[in-house]
Amino acid sequence: MKSVNVWSEFQPLKRVILGAPFPPETFQWHKDEETKTVMEQIFRETAEDLSVLETILNELFSPY
Repeated sequence: MKSVNVWSEFQPLKRVILGAPFPPETFQWHKDEETKTVMEQIFRETAEDLSVLETILNELFSPY
């Protein structure tokens, strides 16, 4: 894996690294039902938001 380098905010953006949240099932082990439900919702919505962001970034920085 290559390391991430940053030079300054004045240089043009060339690459974006976009991560992913844990899968919603990560909290299945939790005994508190409310906590489990909230965390699953957060992970699900975060994945949706990142998917939208990925689409936007691909449209903005597409080489074509």
